[in-house]
Amino acid sequence: MCSNAKQQNTINKMINDSMHSFLNWYFSIADNINYGEDRPILYVCTDYLPYDFGFSEFFSQKSVRFMSSYDIGKLKELKKEKGCDILLTTIELKQNYLTIKIKHWNLKRRKKQLYMGYSCMGIYTYEYSCDDQEWKLIDTKYRGV
Repeated sequence: MCSNAKQQNTINKMINDSMHSFLNWYFSIADNINYGEDRPILYVCTDYLPYDFGFSEFFSQKSVRFMSSYDIGKLKELKKEKGCDILLTTIELKQNYLTIKIKHWNLKRRKKQLYMGYSCMGIYTYEYSCDDQEWKLIDTKYRGV
């Protein structure tokens, strides 16, 4: 396998692992909230992920949907004024540190206005070890809720 393909697979794995960790944390909190039948649909925004990113099988086991930020106005939950939750993932590389931030937002439409509220986030910091030639998770932080 060429090194570029191996690096891309490693980055995809780090993103999947970080999203998996965040969703486990998020659902452990959300499961304690009594939504009744009005539990918001959770969307994962795919806009800022690598072009060839593939979601792990974990996502098929969770009740998540995938969307682009260009589709926000088309979400049927917003047309019904029900609301939905969206996860936005950003990736930042500085020197030998890669930081993956997963931000949870609540979206709701009232009349014709769209309201967006920040709820929580997970921050996953990886460091590249030149000696081991691999990325290692060195820090995980959760904020909000």
